[in-house]
Amino acid sequence: MVRNPVRKNKLRSTLIVIIFATLPCYLLGMIVLWIGNSVINQQNITPTVTMTATFDPWGVIPTATLPPIPTSPTIQTATPTITLTPTATITYVIPSNTPTLSPTPSATATITETPTTTATETTVVIDTAVTP
Repeated sequence: MVRNPVRKNKLRSTLIVIIFATLPCYLLGMIVLWIGNSVINQQNITPTVTMTATFDPWGVIPTATLPPIPTSPTIQTATPTITLTPTATITYVIPSNTPTLSPTPSATATITETPTTTATETTVVIDTAVTP
């Protein structure tokens, strides 16, 4: 959040300028859409009335016939049909330094000798001096 009032006013004025600068682009886009839709709607087919007289050799009165009137206009589009063809995809795995879990060798039990007590021979000298 901007705490300095000068910076806050500068930021506000910058955003307002950006908004007003983009308004003509939006208006131009709406005008293009409006004109584009009106051009498409003008492609109406109007039926033409033609009279045809047929002469009947047997004395019947000729009648006028009208061609069939289309009920909806046919609008041809110039958009080609796009068909997707399968393509080969290449999968690339980016190497990373992320450690992964992998089986590690475990410690095996080893047999160690335990120290045993052994008897050792010691000589003890006892003073046997005779006192007079």
